[in-house]
Amino acid sequence: MRLHSVGEGWLIALEQLRANKARSALTVLGVVIGIATVMAMASIVSGFRQQIVQTLEVVGPTTFRVLRFFSQTPVNPDALPQEIALGLGLTVGVLFGVYPATRAARLDPIAALRAE
Repeated sequence: MRLHSVGEGWLIALEQLRANKARSALTVLGVVIGIATVMAMASIVSGFRQQIVQTLEVVGPTTFRVLRFFSQTPVNPDALPQEIALGLGLTVGVLFGVYPATRAARLDPIAALRAE
């Protein structure tokens, strides 16, 4: 297809937009959603940046604070006795490792390959 003028190109584009209204509407919707997402992410990042700058301005450049998160969890792994942690680890290992392996070892190899 050879175009003779820019106006002819615009006419063909408008005809295609009229012919495919659903595709045109979905394209416009996708562009709007994409632009809104980029703007939202930019504002979130800007808000985080402002929060960090304000926090650093309050504490000053010579202060270093270390906070421990998740110290109030119902089951603190650091507070568990070593025997309980070892038993829990062995139980998980047996359930998710040894048990499926023993079931697979009991299968007839020919029947197992045939079922696949």
